[in-house]
Amino acid sequence: MMVWTRLFVGAITFLAAHLVIVARWHAWFAGGGSAGGATPGSPGTSDAYTPWFMNSTSAVAFTSVAFLVVNLVVALAGARHRPGQAVRGAGYVAAGAVVVMTIVLFTSPGGPGNLFPLAIVIGAGLITVSSVVGAMAAWLVTKAPLARSTSK
Repeated sequence: MMVWTRLFVGAITFLAAHLVIVARWHAWFAGGGSAGGATPGSPGTSDAYTPWFMNSTSAVAFTSVAFLVVNLVVALAGARHRPGQAVRGAGYVAAGAVVVMTIVLFTSPGGPGNLFPLAIVIGAGLITVSSVVGAMAAWLVTKAPLARSTSK
């Protein structure tokens, strides 16, 4: 896959994950920080926060798994047989996602907040790590048949 394709895949993946989080915030991700039994809208529940992938641990997990799976598929489709190529491809996907993540952060209601540099760095780190893990998993899958065929 070309670089622009991977950047586009990352952008679309983050946008799709964000739209799912926004649509299902109360149903799937309402446990963000809640100790159970808290009233909606009170501090400690996800109702107190805007839908954002780092405002709930389950939303972080959802987004991370989405990037892991997407990079697994992208790396398998791209047939990257070297670890450096797999990591580079995952970096392109993550870069596309970080661009859209930053745009979403700055256009969200209430603005980005005072700690937006930290949100960008931590979000970029989460997306990059899960992207690289997915790409390396694909590399391991493609490496195993190659290792078996050369050892005969």
